[in-house]
Amino acid sequence: MNIQRILFPTDFSPASELALVHALFQAELHDAELHIVHCITWNDQEKLSLARLPDADTIMMHLQQVASVQLKETLKPHSDRTFKIKEKCVTGPRPVETILDYIKDNEMDMLVMGTHGRRGIYYFLMGSVAEEIVRRAEIPVITIDEAGKNASLNPVNKLLVPVDFSDQSRKALVRAKRLAALHKADLIALHVIQKLDFPGGGPDAGFAFMQNALPKIKEENTAHLQKMIDETAGPEVATQLVVDIGNPSRTIVEEAERRDVDLIVMPTHGRTGFNRLVLGSTAERVIRMAPCPVYTDKFN
Repeated sequence: MNIQRILFPTDFSPASELALVHALFQAELHDAELHIVHCITWNDQEKLSLARLPDADTIMMHLQQVASVQLKETLKPHSDRTFKIKEKCVTGPRPVETILDYIKDNEMDMLVMGTHGRRGIYYFLMGSVAEEIVRRAEIPVITIDEAGKNASLNPVNKLLVPVDFSDQSRKALVRAKRLAALHKADLIALHVIQKLDFPGGGPDAGFAFMQNALPKIKEENTAHLQKMIDETAGPEVATQLVVDIGNPSRTIVEEAERRDVDLIVMPTHGRTGFNRLVLGSTAERVIRMAPCPVYTDKFN
């Protein structure tokens, strides 16, 4: 929770403009130094094409100058901030590696960035810089979707933390308690009971079983959730327990919308490659659909 330096990477898109406001909010909250960075990146083919031009250095210098002007224009409305703001243009082969290198080289404590909330086949084909950063970064990452809310310096009044009783979610609960105390906010602890499909019976059989067993299952899981909250370290904060049934990522998003949540706090397991593709990631799905900023960390 000792946040001294916050990184905000921007591509000057509408999503970045919204995320900037939240980055300013976090810097003000923690009295931290805010680094606003624009990445000028290229792939191998673009690099080869650029190298063949006789005035390649001039072109690169011009790109950096244009980006520097845009950064200053972006910051102009926020010149009265009491915390320190640094702006910088950096270059590299890919946005993800460039951002991760900046985090390491400059000892960043938190990253705030916008996500375009891609869905469907476009997301599958193109991927997402924000979600790859979430998987690989070793510091807390707050993502803000351009369609989400809370694009203001308003205080955080409600936090939601999904709990699946794993060690990772226990660590996330500790962080959520501390964040709730920092923001003087109420905490909502959510456990989602996943709907079951039974062999030979299909989803209807699973639904029928869950309907019959649901009262007892909810009672047991609510007791388990309360026990976990009581035994978990962290400050005492007003906490509401919610136990629901459904698809985990969809239920998290629906509960956040229904309860007007300002921040979702959850762990990411950092899966990559084929394992991530097969198993998926609840955190990544929530990031794509969330109506508010999402705070993720590996909680190592």
